[in-house]
Amino acid sequence: MVAANSVNYGRAFKLTCAEACAATLYICGKQDAARKVMEEFSYGPEFFKINREVLDLYASCQDAEEVVAKQNEWLELAQNRSSALGESQSRKHSRQSDYEDEDGNQAAWVREHGLPGELPPSDDEDDYYGYGTEEEAELLVDKFGNFISDPAPEPDYDDYGDYDSEEQEAPKLDKFGNFVVDDERMTTEDPKF
Repeated sequence: MVAANSVNYGRAFKLTCAEACAATLYICGKQDAARKVMEEFSYGPEFFKINREVLDLYASCQDAEEVVAKQNEWLELAQNRSSALGESQSRKHSRQSDYEDEDGNQAAWVREHGLPGELPPSDDEDDYYGYGTEEEAELLVDKFGNFISDPAPEPDYDDYGDYDSEEQEAPKLDKFGNFVVDDERMTTEDPKF
């Protein structure tokens, strides 16, 4: 069976739980219940449409041995279809590409812009979005890979490790940028601590 959900659309064996449940109900002869499960999803009708042949095939089976036999027939048929499609695709690709000149070289516009559907080169992205400047500030990285753009200046400490300043005491930060609270400042009156 093939998924109809928006994440795995068209991928074999990648059903959501709802799709698998609906398929089980359908195969067991509970088609109305299966439709009820899938009506909650926008892709519900599409699931039955793209899997109708397989669902009807399995629903017609009477026992497990018949299910395995039908499954093997179906997989062989699908493989034959796939190989026939593969041969036609290889013939199509063996012809000269529309993006090549008579010598087999890519056309200049393909080299400059890439093939249709490809993303633009990443080295142009910074300039395109206005981020790339020659005067970019150098960013520092901590040991966890986080960028530190404007580190706080180190406070002055005296020989005993106390903050040495006439100004109001600056809050202490640990190496992760979290505020450090001294035990002296913690009181039972303060509900935050």
